Amino acid sequence: SAAVVAAEKRLVARAQAPLHFRRNPRHVPRAPLTPAAEALAVPPPPLALQPPTPTPGGSVIHPTPQEVVFTDYAIGSIYEIPLQLQNSDPAGLTRRVRVLPPRSSHFSVSLLSYPMPGGHLAAGMFAEVRVRFAPDSLADYDDFLIVQTELDSFPVPLRARRLPPRLTLPPSLDCGYCFVGAMVRVDFDFVNEGGSGRFFIIDRQAWESGDHTPLDPLEVSATARTSGPPTVFSVSPTFAELPAGAAGRFSVRFAPEREGPLAHALVLVCDNCEVKELTLTGTGCVASLQLESVGGRPPLFQQNGRAVQDTLHFDDVSVHGAVSLPLAVQNSTPLPIDFEWHLHALPPQLLPLTRSPTAVAAPLRAEELPGHLSADEARRLGFPFAVEPAGGTIAAGETASFVVHYSPLAVRLASAAAMFVPLGLPLQSMPQAGPPDNTPGGTPNGSSEAPAELGLRLLGRGVSEQVQLEPLALLAPGGASVGNTLACSFRLTNPNASRRQWRWLQETLSPEDPGCALHVEMMPSGGCLEAGETAEVEVTVCGGAVGVLRRTLLLGVSPAGETLRLPLEMRVASPAVVLTPLSFAGVPSPALDFGLMSLGETRELTLCLRNPTDALAPWTLGPGALPKSADGRARAAAEAQAAALEQDVEASFVDTASLPWSWADGGEAADASRRAVEAILHAAAGAAGLRLSEVTGILPPQSEAQVTVVVDPAAVQSMRRTLACSVRHGSTAHLGAVAEVVQRAACLSKSELDFGIGYVKAPLKGLLQLRNLTRVPTAFEFEAPETGDAELLIVPSGGVLAPDAFVDVTFQLTPFAAGKRSLLIGCSVEGGRSIGLRILVEVRGLTLSWEEIMPEDPRAFALPPLDEPHAPPAEAGEPPPLNFGAAVPIFEATTRVLLVTNHSAVPTTYHAAAAAYPAPDLAPDDVALPSAASFSLSASMAAAIAARERERLRIERRRARAMAGLDDGVSVASSSRQSLRGGGRSRQTAAGGSLPLGASAASTALAAPRLSDRHESSQPFFSVSGVNVAARRALAQREAALLSGRQGAAFEVMPRQGDIPPWGSALIAVVAHTNMWGVYNDELRIQVDGLSDFTLPMRLGVVGCPVRLHDATLGLSLRTAPPTVTWAPAPHGAASSHKTIRLTNHGPEPATVDWGVYEPPDSSRLTSARLAVASDGRVQLRVGTAARTPARGAVAASLPGGAEQPCAFSVQPRTAVVEPGKEGRFVVSFAPPPLVGPTDCRLVAHLAHPHAVVPAARDRRGLDAATSEHPPIELALHADAIAPGLELSEEKLQFEVSPVWPEDAPCYTKVLTMRNAQASVLRFSLAVPAPFVLRGVDSSCPQASRVQHEGLRAVVSEASVLELPPRETLTATITFVPPRKRRGRRGVPNAASDADALSEHEDASSVAPSQATGVGSERTSVAARNSPANAQDAALFSREEIEEDLAIAFANGSVQTCPLAALVTKPFMQLSRSDEEGRAFCGAVHFGVHHVDCPQAVELQLSNPTEVDVHWSCKHLPIAKHVPPGMTARRAAELAAETTDRPEVFLLGQREGSIAPKRGRTPALHPLSVHFHAAEAGRYRSVFVFKVRHGASVKLELTGEATYNEEDYDADPRERHLQLMLPGTLS
Repeated sequence: SAAVVAAEKRLVARAQAPLHFRRNPRHVPRAPLTPAAEALAVPPPPLALQPPTPTPGGSVIHPTPQEVVFTDYAIGSIYEIPLQLQNSDPAGLTRRVRVLPPRSSHFSVSLLSYPMPGGHLAAGMFAEVRVRFAPDSLADYDDFLIVQTELDSFPVPLRARRLPPRLTLPPSLDCGYCFVGAMVRVDFDFVNEGGSGRFFIIDRQAWESGDHTPLDPLEVSATARTSGPPTVFSVSPTFAELPAGAAGRFSVRFAPEREGPLAHALVLVCDNCEVKELTLTGTGCVASLQLESVGGRPPLFQQNGRAVQDTLHFDDVSVHGAVSLPLAVQNSTPLPIDFEWHLHALPPQLLPLTRSPTAVAAPLRAEELPGHLSADEARRLGFPFAVEPAGGTIAAGETASFVVHYSPLAVRLASAAAMFVPLGLPLQSMPQAGPPDNTPGGTPNGSSEAPAELGLRLLGRGVSEQVQLEPLALLAPGGASVGNTLACSFRLTNPNASRRQWRWLQETLSPEDPGCALHVEMMPSGGCLEAGETAEVEVTVCGGAVGVLRRTLLLGVSPAGETLRLPLEMRVASPAVVLTPLSFAGVPSPALDFGLMSLGETRELTLCLRNPTDALAPWTLGPGALPKSADGRARAAAEAQAAALEQDVEASFVDTASLPWSWADGGEAADASRRAVEAILHAAAGAAGLRLSEVTGILPPQSEAQVTVVVDPAAVQSMRRTLACSVRHGSTAHLGAVAEVVQRAACLSKSELDFGIGYVKAPLKGLLQLRNLTRVPTAFEFEAPETGDAELLIVPSGGVLAPDAFVDVTFQLTPFAAGKRSLLIGCSVEGGRSIGLRILVEVRGLTLSWEEIMPEDPRAFALPPLDEPHAPPAEAGEPPPLNFGAAVPIFEATTRVLLVTNHSAVPTTYHAAAAAYPAPDLAPDDVALPSAASFSLSASMAAAIAARERERLRIERRRARAMAGLDDGVSVASSSRQSLRGGGRSRQTAAGGSLPLGASAASTALAAPRLSDRHESSQPFFSVSGVNVAARRALAQREAALLSGRQGAAFEVMPRQGDIPPWGSALIAVVAHTNMWGVYNDELRIQVDGLSDFTLPMRLGVVGCPVRLHDATLGLSLRTAPPTVTWAPAPHGAASSHKTIRLTNHGPEPATVDWGVYEPPDSSRLTSARLAVASDGRVQLRVGTAARTPARGAVAASLPGGAEQPCAFSVQPRTAVVEPGKEGRFVVSFAPPPLVGPTDCRLVAHLAHPHAVVPAARDRRGLDAATSEHPPIELALHADAIAPGLELSEEKLQFEVSPVWPEDAPCYTKVLTMRNAQASVLRFSLAVPAPFVLRGVDSSCPQASRVQHEGLRAVVSEASVLELPPRETLTATITFVPPRKRRGRRGVPNAASDADALSEHEDASSVAPSQATGVGSERTSVAARNSPANAQDAALFSREEIEEDLAIAFANGSVQTCPLAALVTKPFMQLSRSDEEGRAFCGAVHFGVHHVDCPQAVELQLSNPTEVDVHWSCKHLPIAKHVPPGMTARRAAELAAETTDRPEVFLLGQREGSIAPKRGRTPALHPLSVHFHAAEAGRYRSVFVFKVRHGASVKLELTGEATYNEEDYDADPRERHLQLMLPGTLS
């Protein structure tokens, strides 16, 4: 059906709808949905589950906290809060507890964590469960978990609350006023006064239509959404994320497009889906201006109800006079307007027809008027009208006053338009933009004409006439040349009836001004014209430049006259010639550039001469002049001399402008003059290295001519010449001529190629570079000589070198005979000098090369194969010296390897040995170095180990079968023992097989071999570590044999002799072995068959000490520098601890050891400097380590006078001699000092040698002379002297008691266990302050005899001294004894004791002794005065904490403390009353005003918020003795006089009782009824005191008023209909 289809569509749409927002949980009701959204609405969730009702009477399990609350949570995170369940059973029973998890998926709980195994919870202890919360939204969550015990179950609420964000944004955001078409930006600040959140702003229409896409910026229009609407409001930013208390800001851009109020609705959406509607408002304005008064009168005409234009007439005003009229303009716009008055010339068509204002004139429009004049321009141009002020600002709704000035400067009708122009307004906001919306037309008649702008017509007339000028312009006759003078004249006529003054205004012209070249003289330059007079003025002009010269003459007339302008023009003509050089391609170029050319080459270029004028141009062409300065002439002469020029330098140029021009005039002498001039020019050009085809000529107007210029250099030079072309009566044009003249040249990179030493038939190759030194191509060719004893090959032998290029030339020489050769080779260069090359070579027959290689070089392990015949390397010669290093560590073998290569076909042999420190001959077994194969396991040993492993596996399998019952009668243990003892004696194996081939019973025996020297060669060890020990032993034995000469060093050569094959190589290894520091200089002598002997210097510098520190020392750390020996911490008084230091002498001589204990070095002074005199007599500054300071003992403050104790460290023996190969043992002791803290010292062993030795150059001691002192051995000694202390089982011993409990209750006694965790015996005494008492101690070890014992318990006092050995414990039993209350003298309790009897926790010190003389009401009065004012005070009074310290005094005077705290909980009772708002503390009850026959009743609740029983009783307190808090006694007496104290009118349902403790639950409420029934009318007031035994008292004040008035009579609800019959109103 259609309904089913519609329902299914709704389901599909709801499933596909995107979820853009989180759920909306709270705080605001949901906004009404649109019909489309209503169909997609999600149904509300079901009601939350209600927790079960807790069991009446409370529970023994007390949860902490009672309600688990989560705050400040975010989506996707998991939060956790621990929940403690404490067993508060007063009976002290152990309980079982379990927790049922919550039903919601957002809450979960962990497993219970019990303090004891088995899931039991002892009294006073608590179990812990962790509650986890995983929110999927920011909503509020409520759930509960159930705690179950054997007795009952109760819920624990689980809540999640997140404080919602709250922004301080008003619902309406007003952007104010703005002109239409303009834009205003308004910032709105806000603060988040709620929780953190994220917000974004969206259009309400988009929100309601389902478009939830946030935009930034958000641009909205006040009209309905159409295609391309005008933007009115623009909001940015539209998204904000603010934490609590943070401030934010967003800006609104308001741009109205029409006039009037505008508004738009937005929606502010929070991340918790809280939606708040915001309204943006603003008002669009159009400028509204009108004329309020014109010339002191109202405007005559209006348009659209406003007067915007008018005419201001001025009377006839004389020239230079001034008239002012007022003007007022009103601004009706709610915004201020900046304005400016524009003055325009008024066109004639806009002038009024008559001066009488009888008709409306044509409107003034600024676009129809000429351009306006600024104030400066108006003053400068003499504009007669002005408006003051010319600009400014009119406030909103205000009227501005102006003054219009008229001051004619000429006799004419002055008209102008003064337009009021608003500044900074858009076109839409201008007053002339269009008629208002409510006006059908722009005029009162309803026409469609647009409103006019605000403006004024200004009319005025000046009376005067101007001086006449004739002619109006002066034109000088044309054809004048430069320097010619012409004369002309003009007339001045004064038509006025008065005199006028005139004068020539001579302006100052800049050199760049074209009129500056026109010189003018005027006679006369000024004068006076009478009425009707005419004056003649003569002007003389002279042209100073060629061309049309123009200038304007200014004549000033005064008064009332304008400046007369007389234009003047003169034409001056002159010929000119333009030089245009042409390149080789015929293209115009800036200069005559002949380029790069070789010496002897000639080149020519064409020069074009053009006359662009209309006159004949006689011209001359020749070289330009040289520099005129003396330095310039000297440089030019030097260049000419360097170029080997023989002509005169002065003849290489000529001043063409100074040559005579008579040849251009024609006539008989013209030809001779021209020839003379040409001769001079040709001679100058030839001297400059140039040849010109033409040097003179006459160019007709607008014609051209060409001249050929040829360059013919006589020497190599960089030619720079200048051609000067002079024109008669014209300027001289200059043109540069450039040429680079070079000579071809080339060179080789070397003039001599020395191949050095060569070998017969061994080709020698050399590479040289042949470079072209010029930028022209150059050809070359090598010529090699012919010789019979060598062959020379040159590649390439010839070719052409590109400009500035080079080529690599290879020379290969193959000699055929030994001896020295010298060859000379020539290279010819085209057009240049030849190049020579000499080749030298020395040819030899047999040569060896020596090379020192690293021991890691691969050639040291495998010699390179035999090489083909070749030439030896260039560095082949003497063997290099061997330097083993200047600072080689002692005992470290250093190897240097020589690689000897034979570069000939002759085999040879060698023999090498050290001269001073040769290695002795070794035994045959020690000659070769031990190899790895010598220490590997043999095949027999490997077979025996494998057989033993198989036997072990077989025994394990049989044991497994025996355990499974499959192998009876077989003793696995005995078989195993027999196999392990040596079952290999039989020829048969355990499995019944035979022995391997070649194996014997002895080889397969598994008995452990004896570790002796006689069998190590055949069967050393069975393990890898044993093999390593044997290898190190063999190497140490070989090293000792090499150093047996006791020289401190030995150079071992391996091999000492050998063969060097032809074209082959040989290795010679030299190994330096040392056991003594110093410098060793030696020589390695090598004898080579066929060559002379070689001697190689060898140098070895050894550093280090032959005496070594053995690492087998307990507490020795070799990871530090120096090594550190550490003692275990020990307290003062403990016995000294010892450590053994072993020193081994590996040197060749005995070593004397002298120990010293020093202070640690000062980090600020690690070096020292001293002056010393060297062996050559020079004074040296030697820098070394700082001097050591002997260790001092500690100064004990506790000793008498602060005596100094000996050093904590000592060594025995202090001095000893260690023989070579032996070791010395020394004992270092540490005695703990009396001061607590670390103790650090340096133990230094000063070692001495029997004789002096020169140290190595890089020895750290910095010595340069021989010394007998070994480098010292330094050890860092560190020990800690600690204060004695015990490990306590409790950081704080806590007692929780109550005065209602008996004093023998277990809670008054606690046990403290103390353990000695130190390494020494501790002696101490215990001091327990009152009110705590030490009952006794139990020790795990017997105490001293002076301590009394009762069985295992020791009876101690503060004077008893206890001893506790290491790792022993002692248990102290401490009891809290509450302090007793003091009693008064003669058995009468004082005020404090009396108050304690009523309330033991109260302070009754303020009660006078006279108040405690009675026993009855006086005791009640004392209790009442000290009762708490409210429940909070009672809760504070009920808990009292007493803190003291248990002092543990040790024998050395140090004290250790343990806090003792007693928390005394005293009972108290709460008195409350329930009303509509809840339950509140009740201290007073007012029954109101009632009839005496209408008794009243009130029900109060009594509760016990403590964990102890409350026993209470109620007694009356006389009102005279009751002073309310905050009230004086006088005021209390006056208040008591106004009321009657009759306790019998107030009836309490119960006078005494007891209330059980809350036991971890919510306190139970016990009802107490209070009745008010007075027999007589009056005001009653009584005070009752609820006294709590051992606790705080509570006061209850009851007041009521009884009357006989019928209106106070309480009506029966069943008789409500009678209230109309009784006077008054019944309640």
